[in-house]
Amino acid sequence: IGDKTPDTYATELFNTWGIGNKGENKGVLIFLTLKERRIVIRTGYGIERILTDRLCGQILDQRVIPYFAKGDYGTGLGNAVVAVAQIIAKDAGVTLTGP
Repeated sequence: IGDKTPDTYATELFNTWGIGNKGENKGVLIFLTLKERRIVIRTGYGIERILTDRLCGQILDQRVIPYFAKGDYGTGLGNAVVAVAQIIAKDAGVTLTGP
C-alpha cells in the first residue's frame, strides 16, 4: 500500500473500483493488509445505516480478530463476509442458505 495508511488505501480502493451499484452506493469492501496487520470494512453511503462503523468494529473485534491472532486468516475473513452478508440479507428481508 506504499506510504498510505490502510484506512486511506481502503477508501481510495473502494472509490476507484466503484464498489456497489451506481446511485445506490450499497457496496462493501473488506480490506486486509498483512504487513500492516490491519483489516478494514468500508461501506457505501447507501448501506451505512445498517452497517454502521460501530457494528463493523464489533464484527471485527468479535468474529475476525480472535482468529487473526491465531494466524487463521481464512476463518477470520470468512466470518467477516458471513456477518456482513447476514446483516444485509436481514435488512433486505432475504434468507441466506448454504454452509
